[in-house]
This record gives sequence, C-alpha cells and structure tokens, in this order.
Amino acid sequence: MKRLVEILAVVALASVFSGCKKEGTVVVKNNTRSTYEAVVTDNLNFESVRTIAAGASDANTSYDVERSYYLVATQKDGYFEHPQVVNDSKFLPKNGSVIFTIESRPAYIKYVNITSDNYQVDITCPANNTIKQISMPGRTLDSLEIEAGYSYNVKFTQLDGYVLYPSTKEYTVNADCGYIYTCETPNLIKGASEEIEEYEY
Repeated sequence: MKRLVEILAVVALASVFSGCKKEGTVVVKNNTRSTYEAVVTDNLNFESVRTIAAGASDANTSYDVERSYYLVATQKDGYFEHPQVVNDSKFLPKNGSVIFTIESRPAYIKYVNITSDNYQVDITCPANNTIKQISMPGRTLDSLEIEAGYSYNVKFTQLDGYVLYPSTKEYTVNADCGYIYTCETPNLIKGASEEIEEYEY
C-alpha cells in the first residue's frame, strides 16, 4: 500500500510539472496583403498549422517553454506564379513569448539598354499608382524596387539614333515576392529577348 501511494505521488508530481511547462505564447503576425498558411514545429513531434489572414495576428498559449520553434509560412493568395515562403526560428524562454512576423519581400525590375542609343523607360502600374519615367544612356542598366502582387507595364522608347521612327518595346511584369525581372531594349541587330528573364534573389 505504501509503495502504491509513493507511485501515485510521483505520477501526480510529474503531471503537475508537465502541466506547468506549457505556459509559453507563440504569436504569428501577418504584415502582408495575402493569406498565409503558417506551420509551427519544434524539434520533437509538435506541429501547429494555422491560416493567418492578411494583416492579422494569431496567438497560441499552449507551447512548451525553453524550446526552439520553427516557422514555415506559405503564401496562399495574392501571387502570380511563385508563392512566397517565409522561414524563421525562435527560442521560447520560460514564462515568455515570441513573435514570428511575416513580411512581403519586394520585387525588382531590372531594365537594360543593350544599344548605344539613348532610351526612355516608362514603368507604370495603375493599381498601386506607380509612374516612373527614366532616361537611359546607351550600354547602361539599372533597377527599380517594386511592390509584389501587381502587374507592371515596362515600355522602352528610343530617343535618338533612328531615321524615321523610334524603336519601342513593351513588357508586362507580373511581380512576385523576392523575384527580379529583367527587361531589355529592342535591338535590330541583336534582337531583344521576347521573354522576361526572372530569377529569385
């Protein structure tokens, strides 16, 4: 009987300590215009899957403290071809809390003048009021940071070096988070690429 009481006391004590251990808060804050699926895991068997609406936060208090947690947040809407994936890790201290923040990475338009003539570049997006007009000397390149999730029109217009009519070229850039889109001027000899070159940075 005495042995049974001792065993029950140990089990009860372990239960108390186990229950006290879950006192940490993990917040996932979405600072973007898109919905994200947020998966929070630890290095054991814990996993929490949440859907975080645009501009919203989600807090959960049932996390074991003094443990590292890992976030993988995947964009569910507001993109064209490439959803943004956010990875982060944080250590949850005793009696504490941590905040994972989801931010949108910008996109970039890289515009390249492959000719020896001067060109004007017009970059516009009525949806977010982007209007940029840039003069480009020959054999130069530059880039413009843009907000992802929008379509942009890029137009090159030749300013000199033509006989009757200036050469022009237009592109439509569907911008996703974390991507660079390269557009070239037209060139009657070399020929500009008809495709926009894109790559993740």
